[in-house]
Amino acid sequence: LFPLVFKTAFSKEEINQEKKEIQNPLWINFSGLVSGLITSLTGLGGGFWVVGFLSSMLKLPIKKSISISLGAMSIVAFVLSIFYFIHYKNFEIGLPFTYGAISLYLTLPVIIGVLIFAPIGVSTAHKLSSKTLRICLFVFFILIVARMLWKMV
Repeated sequence: LFPLVFKTAFSKEEINQEKKEIQNPLWINFSGLVSGLITSLTGLGGGFWVVGFLSSMLKLPIKKSISISLGAMSIVAFVLSIFYFIHYKNFEIGLPFTYGAISLYLTLPVIIGVLIFAPIGVSTAHKLSSKTLRICLFVFFILIVARMLWKMV
């Protein structure tokens, strides 16, 4: 993982990289399979793995990798939310406004925060250079790993 993230954060993106992209859908499907597997084993977000894999291994530009990751995550999150809402009818978590395994008491503030700040994040990301985005990804990764190691101790 460390070499993949390090390579993602500090590689130099070429100007004509769009022409060098790997267009084979099997590789993109493979990235989804690998990120899903690693996510289930580590608990880290799948988008984190997808961005690293697409930008480092498949040589996609970092901004395109982030866009693909966000699009895939939104679809998966929507489908899983419907599943948890319908499938777990008798799931008790002891919070008000709970339907299935979803507590609106906890999810509504998150939804409101995402609706307010996601557009700000997207516009900020478009203004930043690819190098800055890569370094931000690396710093975020280091913070997550440090937190996980701290919890293990």
